[in-house]
Amino acid sequence: MKTVRQERNRRIAYGLCMLAAGLIVVGVFVRETIFPMQKGYTSVYAASTVPPMVAFTAESVFNTGDAEALAAFPGVGQVIAQRIIDLRETVRGYRLPEDLLLVKGIGQKTLEKMMNALEEPLETIFFVPRILPDE
Repeated sequence: MKTVRQERNRRIAYGLCMLAAGLIVVGVFVRETIFPMQKGYTSVYAASTVPPMVAFTAESVFNTGDAEALAAFPGVGQVIAQRIIDLRETVRGYRLPEDLLLVKGIGQKTLEKMMNALEEPLETIFFVPRILPDE
């Protein structure tokens, strides 16, 4: 049987837990107001100086094509096409064109030829650093 003191302590502990959870939730939604950034840093939402990059879509021939489709690119034969497929399965798909440089037999010149022959559109992606120092 619980004593009055035990019940009171339980309610106090429960109340403190609820207060802490509430503060965490409020802090997540209004973080900048409650916990301002340190002096000298700007928010993650500030304009980035990093230029946009081009990326493959999930439906790209490099992410879905078979060896025959990949061998149609200049500088790519059956052996390199199979290497592209093998690495694609290992890395779970290619995101950036530069990812193809990891394939043995594909260098910068071959990659440029392949990208010039590519007829599908590439998507533009932006990388924004988490924190940008003020200059």
